[in-house]
Amino acid sequence: MPPAEAPAAAPAPAGAPASQEILARGTVVLGQTITFRSCDGPPIMTVLDSSSNRLRGTYGLLGATEEQGMFILARGSMSPRRELILRELEFAVLPEPGQGCDQPSPDYSIAIHGVDSAWSVAIKDQAILFQNSPSAQPISFPAAAPADSAGSTTYRSTTEPDRAHTLHIVLAPASCREAKTGAYSPMRATVVIDTSRLSGCAWRGRLP
Repeated sequence: MPPAEAPAAAPAPAGAPASQEILARGTVVLGQTITFRSCDGPPIMTVLDSSSNRLRGTYGLLGATEEQGMFILARGSMSPRRELILRELEFAVLPEPGQGCDQPSPDYSIAIHGVDSAWSVAIKDQAILFQNSPSAQPISFPAAAPADSAGSTTYRSTTEPDRAHTLHIVLAPASCREAKTGAYSPMRATVVIDTSRLSGCAWRGRLP
């Protein structure tokens, strides 16, 4: 007697397509529910927190309140019900004047700020820009491909054509806070420009 045929698999339900990963930029408020208002102005959305408690922990760390909330850059996606599924915090700070949505949308892939001083680095597609202070003229380095090793990411570049300045950046996953603003980010940075060694906090400004 031939074996019975296995029953045909039921067709997959016709559901919404998998939601694309996004980088959310706006203010989150933790109350009885978690809500998010985008800098770009859509209606307030409910947040489904899938950050392994990173969102709540950072909210408490920064001392955010229901009245002011917390400005974030965060990776996530939209649920079929138009809820923000928040998976990973890239940057968080209290939305005080000059912070948060007051700043223009990120035009960099990686940003680095000094832990206890005003220097900064912006890693962009066409160049890497180092500024010793917000008012200083940036030093422009040629774009460099990242090299990954043992959990860290490295960038190396030299100014052209004079080769007057060298830049070496190492990024490693670790919680980091800026001393002046209290801002949180999920990467620590070591930056060596010429002979100066600097410590900073780093985050992504757009998805890979």
